[in-house]
Amino acid sequence: MPTGASTMSEQVYTINEAAERLRVSTTTIRRMIDTGELPAFKVRSGIRIRKEAIDAIMMRDTGERKSVRPDAVEEEK
Repeated sequence: MPTGASTMSEQVYTINEAAERLRVSTTTIRRMIDTGELPAFKVRSGIRIRKEAIDAIMMRDTGERKSVRPDAVEEEK
């Protein structure tokens, strides 16, 4: 048994699955791959994205995504 066999079972996503997980379009995922923002690899004719890459995108704090506008909270008071 190869020593790296345990890493062979790591979770990977297709473009569609990654888009669903990040709640973006497949076009956005492809753009992120093309710009190098999201690392991916090819398996025959398909593209795969490692779970760790998706998790990193979800965890990063860019300041671009906010669930509530700061001024919206003030308006409700």
